[in-house]
Amino acid sequence: MAKAYNTGRRGENLVQRAYRAAGARVWQSPGSRGSADLIAELPDGRIEYVQVKTSAVGKAAWPSRRSNGALKSRATRTRGGRATPVVAQVDLRTNTIERRSARTRRQLRPLRGSGRSRG
Repeated sequence: MAKAYNTGRRGENLVQRAYRAAGARVWQSPGSRGSADLIAELPDGRIEYVQVKTSAVGKAAWPSRRSNGALKSRATRTRGGRATPVVAQVDLRTNTIERRSARTRRQLRPLRGSGRSRG
């Protein structure tokens, strides 16, 4: 269990650094409690609720239906539904981050200023 927690925390830290490199303000959920691991306010004012899924051996899994639903619901309740629920899938072998909309699974544009993100 401790190994999985440490792997997840490494992924969260990697995503957090990518957002900060793009100029975002980032808050990390204490103990990764709640639907979002990170909350990011981008330089243009957009808010993203980010669920980080991490794998040390390849592409990370998609969140469960319940977890994904909670993430989407939380984003809908913020700023009149204008917050974006994001799933960040982290591959620790290559240190890459793939950002996708939790609503549509559509790949999102890379964070500006971050060389690690693939979308």
